[in-house]
Amino acid sequence: MNKETKNYNGWPNRETWNVALFINGDESLYKTSRHFKNYRDFIFATGLHDQKTPDGIAWDDPLINHTRMNRMLKDQYIKN
Repeated sequence: MNKETKNYNGWPNRETWNVALFINGDESLYKTSRHFKNYRDFIFATGLHDQKTPDGIAWDDPLINHTRMNRMLKDQYIKN
């Protein structure tokens, strides 16, 4: 089994799934996210780094798998 086992709805954990869900489920966040390849850059540029999702997960929760989030952002990235 590979190192990144998908444990929660196809994501490494609930925290990673939750922030991905809100990025991809909110039109404004999704459109903004398409201009970033790095999750940390995205949350700081949008001011989300010190906030929580509507489900109470901190956007900068240490359990969020940044490698997986960066891969998601790179997959949907559009060149400016």
